[in-house]
Amino acid sequence: MVLLVSESQLRFFFNVTPSDSAKEQVLQAEFHLFKLKPKHRFVDKLGDAKSHLLEVRVYQALPGASALKEEGNRLLDVRRMTYNSVGWEVFYVKEAAEDWIRNPATNLGQTRTYAEPFFFRAACG
Repeated sequence: MVLLVSESQLRFFFNVTPSDSAKEQVLQAEFHLFKLKPKHRFVDKLGDAKSHLLEVRVYQALPGASALKEEGNRLLDVRRMTYNSVGWEVFYVKEAAEDWIRNPATNLGQTRTYAEPFFFRAACG
């Protein structure tokens, strides 16, 4: 998986192992992201803190597309949160997990993109 934060990038790798039983199916697959308290607060000209919105998009990296760009990849989930919020965000990635189990060669990871602001700290788990 690739996590895009401004111009830097972090990579996360996950093992998706298919089941030996043909009777089993994926009921749900989730990616949990913990948003940490930002290092900086946005303040307007009068000194008031603002609660800017941040949009996080989760894409499945597809063959033939760049894993570092949104174009050509499958949008799996979107979450909007305030810049100053702290806590867990859950992204549903069942479609990607099913693809990876059916055909492990398609496991090219996932891409996360963040809209402004750029002062975003995250811990994944």
